[in-house]
Amino acid sequence: MYLGRFGISDAIILAAPLLIGWILYEPLASWRQPGTLIVGADQPSGTTGQAFATVQAALDHAIPGDRIVIAPGTYFERIHVRRGGTVTNPVIISAASPGTVTISGADPRGVPAEWKWQDDGDGVYSTAISRPVYRLDNGEATCFRVPWGGLTALRELAAKPGAWSAFCTENDRLYVALRDGRHPAQASLKTHRPAPAPREWGEFKSAAVWIEADHVQLEGLRIEDGIGAAVAIWNAQDVDLRDCAFSGSTFGVRCVDGQIPPRNVRLTNCLYHNFPQYHWRRDWLTWNEVYAGYAASSLVTSAAAPLTIENCLVVHAGDALQVSPRYEPPAALAQIHNNYLAFCTDDAIEFDGDGFYVEVRSNLVYEAHQNLAFSPVEYGPIIVRENLFAHPPDGINGSQVKLITNQKGQQIQHVTVRDNVFVGNWLCWWSEASRAQNEFVNNWFFVRQQADPPWPPDGVEIGPQQVEISSTGDLPETTLKRWYHSANEPGWVRNMLEQRPGPSWCNAETHPATRDAMHWREQLREALFHSQFETAKAASP
Repeated sequence: MYLGRFGISDAIILAAPLLIGWILYEPLASWRQPGTLIVGADQPSGTTGQAFATVQAALDHAIPGDRIVIAPGTYFERIHVRRGGTVTNPVIISAASPGTVTISGADPRGVPAEWKWQDDGDGVYSTAISRPVYRLDNGEATCFRVPWGGLTALRELAAKPGAWSAFCTENDRLYVALRDGRHPAQASLKTHRPAPAPREWGEFKSAAVWIEADHVQLEGLRIEDGIGAAVAIWNAQDVDLRDCAFSGSTFGVRCVDGQIPPRNVRLTNCLYHNFPQYHWRRDWLTWNEVYAGYAASSLVTSAAAPLTIENCLVVHAGDALQVSPRYEPPAALAQIHNNYLAFCTDDAIEFDGDGFYVEVRSNLVYEAHQNLAFSPVEYGPIIVRENLFAHPPDGINGSQVKLITNQKGQQIQHVTVRDNVFVGNWLCWWSEASRAQNEFVNNWFFVRQQADPPWPPDGVEIGPQQVEISSTGDLPETTLKRWYHSANEPGWVRNMLEQRPGPSWCNAETHPATRDAMHWREQLREALFHSQFETAKAASP
């Protein structure tokens, strides 16, 4: 056949496969109206049609404006969101009842049926494995993955007082030492389904929900065992995450640069935890041992802009938030407001990179190794104002501010820290290259000791009469109460403590990962808002 004789029948024959493919990929998209797609149960009363068996099947049929409603239950699937919405008609993925739906990357069996345990002595058990194991859980608790040293190191760590459950892999075998000394077959163990290898790449390529479509919204979901991330955002813009809880993953949300950088990502009323990471550091392991494998356990790691993180709860994390937007204005704007970050074994908020246009305001930080890590901020500006950083005298807190440059020696610049309150251990961990173009003004520092050399250096002012070096060992509640009333009850503290962080459906007072943090928050509220007379009156019959 040559072009001169190419007819309409030939065109139909050649186009048919393409047309069929388009129909399969775009089912009903061109002629149906946006509506509700039900997953996992019969349609609710008043509607017609059959529910989808999986979330992925519903997503593959979605058009702009659709709401995918998921019935209660656990869905053992990794979801790939390729079909998004528009600015005015996003695709919404929501739980029919918030908090009752779990998207899980775990093995539905808990652990593979082919795992056969042998007793290796001293409470250590092992099994042959045919694929990498990145995470292992014992009930609600993540097992500590021994970062180096194999079986020898596992035995040493498991023999330490206060040891939690731990595991390692060596020579295609998995070795496990459980906290209660129980045989693994009698424990509530679970691990993930097969994931890419090797560890350096495979772990972080894995996510429970992978989003590469614009204008997508997730609401009221539990997302677990994504290994690298609960949610990975790649080549996508305008992604909204509300009332979601993330666990069993290195990151709750990981923004990955593709051909199109992530833009306009919002996290509101979300929870991340890697329970019991704080207890590993507090009661069992050194900072170096925890840091080696768990420095990057965070609600979000992102250079996306604009970025909003608001009213979220992060506990049992390494760096609770890793935020360094690197796209110039007007796109570059990150707002970190009204979050509660507690039990962080490394930095509560880490800026490590460009850091274009970030505002950190009205956040509460409790029990973090470091509060603010500017390491470094190469451009800025970053403004940190009206935040409360409080740490008990016997906790894991190191310095209140970290101003440490990277190996290139780049200066930290355009950082403003004003109108904040710091209660804790060291005042500042700093290096000579961190002096340029930074302001620390009108802050209250209640700290127990200084660094050597002391901070601030000449040319950096942190505010006259605002630094009180105290070695009395006062509890933060006592110190803060004295400050709070002397400062005429600043309204931003009251507003911060009266707003409940995290998903509205999550019972943070009883969950093992969050209950201690919420208990301290209530103690702080009582210490600040009630005078001694009011406390005594409330306690009297």
